[in-house]
Amino acid sequence: MKSNRSSLQSQLVKTTMWSSVVVGLLALSLLTIFSVYHNMSVQDEIMDEISDTLLVSDLSQHSMKQFDELSDEFDIQYELLSSGQLLTHSHTYQHELFEQGNLSKGFSYFWFEGQLWRSLAARQVDSQLHVEVFQPMSTRIEEVFKALAGYSALMVLFWLLQWAIVRWCTKQQLAALNLLSKRIAQKTASNLEPIQDPDVITEIQPVIDAINQLLARLQRALVAEQRFTADASHELRSPLSAIKMRLQVLQRKYQHVPELHQDFERIQEDVSKSTKILENLLLLARLEPNEAEQPELPKTIIDLNYLLARVIETVNVDAQAKQILIETSTLSIETKTFANEELLFIAFRNLFDNAIRYSPALGFIHVEISQDEQHIKISVEDTGNGVDDEVLQRLGQRFFRVLGTQQQGSGLGISITRKIIELHNGELHFMHAEQGGLKVEVNLPL
Repeated sequence: MKSNRSSLQSQLVKTTMWSSVVVGLLALSLLTIFSVYHNMSVQDEIMDEISDTLLVSDLSQHSMKQFDELSDEFDIQYELLSSGQLLTHSHTYQHELFEQGNLSKGFSYFWFEGQLWRSLAARQVDSQLHVEVFQPMSTRIEEVFKALAGYSALMVLFWLLQWAIVRWCTKQQLAALNLLSKRIAQKTASNLEPIQDPDVITEIQPVIDAINQLLARLQRALVAEQRFTADASHELRSPLSAIKMRLQVLQRKYQHVPELHQDFERIQEDVSKSTKILENLLLLARLEPNEAEQPELPKTIIDLNYLLARVIETVNVDAQAKQILIETSTLSIETKTFANEELLFIAFRNLFDNAIRYSPALGFIHVEISQDEQHIKISVEDTGNGVDDEVLQRLGQRFFRVLGTQQQGSGLGISITRKIIELHNGELHFMHAEQGGLKVEVNLPL
């Protein structure tokens, strides 16, 4: 499924830049209108100035030089007539252009050779002097484009500078969020204290308050769960011990009654099962998800070969009772890890107990241990009936048991094993075995 996550920093930068671009383009549009209007006014004033000067000029050499400079600079053509006689004209004079004739007095537009021209015709009141001034509109448009091109280049440069500044400032401002995420990531089941930050951004404070409330509720829930589990286990252990003692007294008292012998054994099994459940509950209550980081969980360098040999020796009696063969592979390699030996012993014993319980008679259990540069992998594979994918996903949950197996159990063994492996920063994986049973893989760091 495609992720819809996006960066807050990117969104802020994009929003700021897009708003700046929109405002900049709006300003450019207004500047274009103003530039066109201003350029038209200035150019008309220049044409009008040339016209007035020609009508009152004595046509001295100095004056004509000034006219030629203006004509070249602004691409203006002119002619001065007296009673229809040509007196002077610009050096870029196009006779065909002035043959258009019949120009009305004042400013006007006309087309010549596919180009739009601006024209001005003026007469002197007390003389026969007549002046005509022409300028192509392309010159004016070119001047406007030059001005807008320079402004656009500066605007793009300013946008790039603004992008860099906004991106850097936004990153600095969002550093508080990064710090907050790190503090949240550091929270563990044993460290659920509220987050305190006097320099937090005002908009983030409601988020921190909500997180602190959540942490408080989690802490209360964890404490309540541990207290309930521990109290219930302790309170129930004493009556079970008393029942066990009284059952032993009754067995001795009525040992001469064969009919009661089977009933006493069933009661004894129920009491033993209840006692084991209580012991597992106590162990779960003692273990914390991140207890491996705490000094009260002692760790030493242990050899997993030796540990697995001890576990196999412990469960071998139950395996022989079902004529199950435990095969080992590559157990001769040296594999050492930093861990709590007692807890790992319990974890692997639970795995073997589970494999023996669900394997049929005359089956076998295959154990393999290997390692790479960073991890040790231990796999326990049995020849049981296996489980479907839905059950495979639920293995390791508390009190979860596979239905229809007719096997005794509390549903806590694998849960305890998973907890212990997590305490050692390891991983526990369940998968289908090649022989049809269940395969469990344990990955532990070296």
